[in-house]
Amino acid sequence: MAFFDKLGEKGKEALDKGKAAAEVAKCKVQIGSQEADMKKIFTEIGTKLVAECPELAAEKFPELIEKLSGCNAQIEELKAKIAELQGEKTE
Repeated sequence: MAFFDKLGEKGKEALDKGKAAAEVAKCKVQIGSQEADMKKIFTEIGTKLVAECPELAAEKFPELIEKLSGCNAQIEELKAKIAELQGEKTE
């Protein structure tokens, strides 16, 4: 009987470890979700700061504002290229 008692204990230990591992995985998923929410909030803060206080944003983060301006310029160039290409196709 001692063998079966020991086997039962080991089975319970394995089950407990499995439950703990599942709970850890659940917590990690929740952490990832919260971090994703934080990134969205930071993005929204940055967008609002640049839109509502462009001078402050340029003063505090000049290199990032320069990169943003470069991205905007490239977007405008690509939009112009699309318009040109579509104009060629419709003629």
